[in-house]
Amino acid sequence: MFKNNLKYYRKCKGMTQIQLARKAGITNDYISQIERGIKNPGLLMAKKISSILEQNIEEVFFIQL
Repeated sequence: MFKNNLKYYRKCKGMTQIQLARKAGITNDYISQIERGIKNPGLLMAKKISSILEQNIEEVFFIQL
């Protein structure tokens, strides 16, 4: 089952959705949809977001905290 901790790690980094979206080159609406479980990012985008947050992809997108 897909579980995402994006909001948790984004807040740990002190970033807003807008800041993360700009760094990732996507819209803040898309970040919001990922955080709410409406959309799942592709593998490359998940890796990019995880890298920006300085976390492993598994921790951000697959491990339940």
